[in-house]
Amino acid sequence: MARCTRREYDADIKKYLRDKSEYNLEIEKINNEININIPTQIQMSNNIIIENQKKITNIELSIQNINDYLKYLAIDSFQIEKSGENYYRIVRGTDNCAEFKSLSEGEKTIISFLYFLELCQGSLTLDTAVDKANKIIIIDDPVSSLSNTYVFNIADLIKSRFEVNYDKICIFTHNLYFFHELCLIFKDHKNLGLFRLSKNIETQIRELGIDEIQNDYAAYWSIIKDFDKDTSAVSNSLLAISMRNIIEHFFTFINKRKNLNEIMQDIKKIDSKYVTFQRYMNRSAHSDSINLSEINDIDPYIFRKAFEEIFKKTGYDDHYNKMLS
Repeated sequence: MARCTRREYDADIKKYLRDKSEYNLEIEKINNEININIPTQIQMSNNIIIENQKKITNIELSIQNINDYLKYLAIDSFQIEKSGENYYRIVRGTDNCAEFKSLSEGEKTIISFLYFLELCQGSLTLDTAVDKANKIIIIDDPVSSLSNTYVFNIADLIKSRFEVNYDKICIFTHNLYFFHELCLIFKDHKNLGLFRLSKNIETQIRELGIDEIQNDYAAYWSIIKDFDKDTSAVSNSLLAISMRNIIEHFFTFINKRKNLNEIMQDIKKIDSKYVTFQRYMNRSAHSDSINLSEINDIDPYIFRKAFEEIFKKTGYDDHYNKMLS
């Protein structure tokens, strides 16, 4: 019976074994293509790209671009020129011996940023293929040490150079003017994301609405509100500095500092515990290392109450309540 069945299906079995053998050969061929031939072809293509890149890659174009950027920023006090085979040097007018250390902090920031623009377009070496699609660009406060004159231009350069062809672009800044310029320039970008990064005991990141931060003055008040919601979210130094900036801004520019010194003295008289607050607010400088070390040890709750008393004592309860609403 078994032999009869075997003879009956012999042709089908032979066809199955023949097909199986052919399929195994095809699978082996495909695996070889995936594991050997395709990687080899990719490497050959990359080698061709690198060789062609060597033919066209030189620093003359980067030098021209950087000098054009400097002109765009209305900077004519120095420029870049070639020095040796693949090096730059900074030249001031007819001075052929200018050095990087001769630049101001603002000039150093600008030239470093412009160099970074060029670096992002290519690579550090000639033997590396450029793949913009896999690049993540991180820019940390490019307008630091710069006047507001350059803020729009820097924001515009970022948009023109980085808007397309890159996987992701992250820009950090604590300059609100620059922040608003970026929001304005990129407002129609479909993948725009805004985040607020705060540091205390640990770093926290949360999403930020485009209209959430309006100006420096409002930002200082937002720190007071953050403290009221969660006292651990704001450091003592940040709280004290925000209070001082609010008071200086409001009474110097809005109220012309009317009787503020006398009011500060009255605050001290109301309760002796406000002496530290009054002394800190009357310091001529509040960004030096001595002040920072002192205000880390303050009682934030006493400072917070004294801050409220200032506005009540001067009759600006409505403004105080509005800013904290």
